Amino acid sequence: MSILAVLKCCNLPLGTFSRQAPAAKTLDKLPGKLQESFEIKIRGRLGEGCKGPQEIRILNRVVSIDESGLSYEADPRHCDLLMSSLDLDEKSHAATPGVKPTDRDDFAEKSEDPENFQLSDYTDPDAVIASICRSEPCDIIKGKQPHNVWVSHGENQTWSMLHPSKRRQLETPCKIPGGPTIGTLSALRLTCGVYDTGERFTHFDSWKNPTDAHASLRRPWTGMTMFFERACTDPDEIIDRICALHNQGHAPVKRVHFCTDPPEMIEVVPYSQTYASHPHFILAGKDGRMKLPARADYFTGQTSIVMRARRKDVSKTMRSKDSKNYRLKIIEMVNADIFKSQKMDVDHFVSPDTLMTPCDDMDADLCKISATRTPPSNTDKYTKRVGAKKAKKFEIANTAAASDVRTSSEATRYRALSARCNYLSQDRPDISYSSKELCREFAVPTVTSFKKLKRLARYLSGMGRLVYHYAWQDMPTEIDIYVDTDFAGCRETRRSTSGGVAMLGGCCIKHWSKTQGTISLSSGEAELHGIAYGAAQALGIQSLMRDAGWEIAVHLHSDATAAIGIARRKGLGKIRHLDTTDLWIQDKIRSKKMKLSKVLGTENMADVLTKYVDRATMTAALTKMNLHHRLGRPACAPAAMGA
Repeated sequence: MSILAVLKCCNLPLGTFSRQAPAAKTLDKLPGKLQESFEIKIRGRLGEGCKGPQEIRILNRVVSIDESGLSYEADPRHCDLLMSSLDLDEKSHAATPGVKPTDRDDFAEKSEDPENFQLSDYTDPDAVIASICRSEPCDIIKGKQPHNVWVSHGENQTWSMLHPSKRRQLETPCKIPGGPTIGTLSALRLTCGVYDTGERFTHFDSWKNPTDAHASLRRPWTGMTMFFERACTDPDEIIDRICALHNQGHAPVKRVHFCTDPPEMIEVVPYSQTYASHPHFILAGKDGRMKLPARADYFTGQTSIVMRARRKDVSKTMRSKDSKNYRLKIIEMVNADIFKSQKMDVDHFVSPDTLMTPCDDMDADLCKISATRTPPSNTDKYTKRVGAKKAKKFEIANTAAASDVRTSSEATRYRALSARCNYLSQDRPDISYSSKELCREFAVPTVTSFKKLKRLARYLSGMGRLVYHYAWQDMPTEIDIYVDTDFAGCRETRRSTSGGVAMLGGCCIKHWSKTQGTISLSSGEAELHGIAYGAAQALGIQSLMRDAGWEIAVHLHSDATAAIGIARRKGLGKIRHLDTTDLWIQDKIRSKKMKLSKVLGTENMADVLTKYVDRATMTAALTKMNLHHRLGRPACAPAAMGA
């Protein structure tokens, strides 16, 4: 029964549980009204003017109230049981609930890295740049190579900076000795070089933009950076020359030869002129070539009427009873080893409906294989098929080493503890992704699975209390849904993970972390799945609040520009492989029943629900959700396990 139904049954106003209502008098009247219709048991009272401690236990969750608002936290006994089951103490805590697996690219051998550049003669900037781009070491700089070196000092109104040591960040001309006057340079910056994998790149941007000034590239690199003075009249010509030198010697050269000689003409006589007919209507026979009528068969020369009659006779013959019996005897004879016989007699029969040649004896050629239809093993079509869990069990068992797979008793223990973590994650957004990953390995727990479980338990030993705080506020007019997706985050199946947080005002009322059921082909598609799932959750919350008498709008927030573009437009476009399970969001946004906005990735609190993150990122996201870490143990909390 909803809160609204209880209030109507007791003839109480809707504002009974608001802060402005006379709390003590209302709570005195409420038990008597409820006892008239229900059997109730009062555990405690929360509210202004109530006597006794302002902290009670509901389903072993601790709820308290004070002047700033209402607080809520999970049952602390789950953490106690996990620590005692895994023989852990409070000192062996971890900073995060999990660690992201190392990428395969991080295991690249050192021999794959390109050699560092060493230059010492700057008289010819073009030769220097060409040597940099070709990855050819020059015996120019003797001794220790500097971090940044100016190799061009204003020639052609350009300044070139050499970076012989590896780095990730882009460079600016500021605070580099021997550089130009900052006021004389334009904002254009050209960076070209080589990644540590040998891949070459060219990057254009503005070095005066605070966001891009020291932006990091995707891998360590070496190369050069060029800046242009305001007086430079032909920057495009210089950029084309640099790019040509950058790509010289590394891309295949395509040469085009133009010939001024007249083309050679060769006359070809068509077959239709040689034979006075199209080749399809010419049939070669023992008496020479024969011209066929237009409606004749190309291979036999017979008319279509004759060929149709032949096909009809063959079809009738193959369906006859004698033909079926003949084929059955052939199958039995070929598979004679099953019947412990190498030779079988075939009855001599002749039927006018068949075209078979009679035979008395037929030897079985056991070297040949004859296939026949076998009866299905499952004759009951209503029997349940093998589920996805069993199929996944076989898949993991094949990929995992035999020594890594745990025994049956250890697997049962792993499932019990992981299920407890999953139950605790309903009240703990910080462990939602970790517990979800643990439950995905229920089928075949391995050594790595237990390591993940112990890591999560160690994190909970140091972060035993995570408290929700619901501050007093006016009723919001909309609910904010923050969604995010980690594209192809699972290294085994390459499935993506969708995460989301529902915020009502400044309060977190729901969160989720879910592995997507399909494999997305792009990050935009994966993010669109996440937006659609978040919108579905928002509609459920909106319907629940409407039952309580509160009308509220829905506002979605995502950091994926491509997915936002798909959701805001009409139709499929170039994503025709998507279906209506996701594109219904277009109608909701176009009809203004929902609002979809862009949010920065650093401000999206749902990011911690899609992958493992560091402690600073986790703390910042929990703070945005209005969740805080506390020490100690609540006064009314249940007793610790084993105490």
